[in-house]
Order: sequence, then C-alpha cells, then structure tokens
Amino acid sequence: MNAVGTNSLAENNSKEILMDRLFKAGWVISMAYFVYAAISEWWKDPSRATLILLVISGLITLAVSILSRRPTIRDMSPFAIFLALAATYYYPVLLLTPGTHLIPEWAGVIIQCFGIMGEASAKLSLGRSFGMLPAHRAVVVRGVYRFVRHPMYLGYSLSFIGFLLTNFGWRNLIIYGVLFVFLGFRINLEEKVLRTADPSYNDYCKRVPYRVIPFVI
Repeated sequence: MNAVGTNSLAENNSKEILMDRLFKAGWVISMAYFVYAAISEWWKDPSRATLILLVISGLITLAVSILSRRPTIRDMSPFAIFLALAATYYYPVLLLTPGTHLIPEWAGVIIQCFGIMGEASAKLSLGRSFGMLPAHRAVVVRGVYRFVRHPMYLGYSLSFIGFLLTNFGWRNLIIYGVLFVFLGFRINLEEKVLRTADPSYNDYCKRVPYRVIPFVI
C-alpha cells in the first residue's frame, strides 16, 4: 500500500473513532436525562416498577456498547447511522407519565423481566462483539444464538411490549411501532454485513433458520 493509501486509511480510521466517541457521548447524555426523568416519575409512584425495569434495560445496553471492541467492518451508510441513532435516542421522547393500564403492573413486570433476561443472555453470548451500528466483529453461534439469529431483538421486543401495555398511550404506541419497523431494517443490514464479511455466516443461517422467534420467524 502506498503512502497515499496509508494516509487515507488512517484518516478514515480517525473519523470512525471520532464518530464512535461522539455517538457514545451523546448516548450517555441522553440516557442521563432519561434516567433522571424516569426516576422522578417513579418517585411520585413507587409502584411503577416497569419504569425502573426500562431504566435497567437501557443502562445495560449502554454499558455493553461502551465496552464493545471496534469491528473489522462496519456499515457507515447514512441509513445505518439513522437507524442506530433512532434506536439509541428514542428513550428521552417516551411518555413516562402514567398511561392506561391495559394489563396489571405485575404482568408488565413479568414480560419485561423475560425481555431483560433475553437481552442479557444475548449480550453475554456476544461479549464485546456487541455494537450499535451493523458491523462484523465475530460470528457468534453460542448461547441463545443456537436457537435464533437475533435473540437480542426478541428481548427488546418483550421489554417494549411489557412497558407499553402497562403505560399505554398513543405517543408510546407510535414510538414503539416505528422502532419495531426500524428493528426489521436493522436486522437486514446486519445480516448483509455479516454475509459479505464472513462466508461462515451463511452456514450459520442454514443451521439456524429463525431470525427472532423460534419456529416462527
């Protein structure tokens, strides 16, 4: 590789590092605001355990993302960045005031706990291979990834549903509805990166045909 190519590669790496740091810094700030707002609402009514579980879910995701290692290949397209930003910064726009209880609080807590356990299991299986942008760090086939290719999104979905059904409002319904659509797009982008970067991922897809829900989809 000539000097021009080396300089260009170094410049691209520097831009990626800077963007990654800005992204994480912005996430920390937005999450701090959300945690403050959620705890303030919970303090008014300590029976709203779903608020605390929503905070725990967000903080786990933030912590794992900050500790993740840099990928070998990453999708830096505007659409991929937009999806990552939407999935990261939606917390502060959620309506945290008490909404309509479509199910009892305890039922929402149970659904959220299953979701958080699913998220945590997937992130433990990934280790430091977790990230917000579609990227290739490693093809993980252990743990819950033996059953579905994207178990983390199943965990997220259960957490969303548990909170929404106990804190229902049209604003939250629209936010989570859009997030579900975005998760579908993100799955496609992630798989495109992995299929391109690592041929072994195609074999993994044959062994594990279900993306999110075992025996369903």
